[in-house]
Amino acid sequence: MKIKNIILTFLSTAIALQFAACGGNAFKPDLSDTPTSGNLKIVSDESFEPLMNSQAETFMSLYKNAKIEISYKTETDAVNYLMHDSVKVIIAGRDLSAEQHQYFKDHKVLARSNRIAVDALALIINKNNPDFLLTLAQFDAVINGKINN
Repeated sequence: MKIKNIILTFLSTAIALQFAACGGNAFKPDLSDTPTSGNLKIVSDESFEPLMNSQAETFMSLYKNAKIEISYKTETDAVNYLMHDSVKVIIAGRDLSAEQHQYFKDHKVLARSNRIAVDALALIINKNNPDFLLTLAQFDAVINGKINN
């Protein structure tokens, strides 16, 4: 009788562990990873490749126990990888749409967006140029060759 109870307990534990092991997905945190160690897979918009390579190399040189693997895809593909539970982090040039945020909310996943850069343009002109202020329309005309003086 005791052997039967031991075997039954062992089998119950084994089955419970099996179910627990099979139920994982990318939405569940990997508790072995910390902010400065572990493995991270990122899908980035391909236009950010030079910047992201530099950032990843610098981070991994500072934190020897960190491994960052970056795949470069189109922005649409990057968002799709996130939506289909293939990665935890993407780098994209835009925020998620309202529908995409709702998808994560429906799946009880906190999707956060952090702006890390903003595009800008600086014009450097000759100090003898009397115009130091351009409107956007004037700048557009210069770029499109409508104004050339």
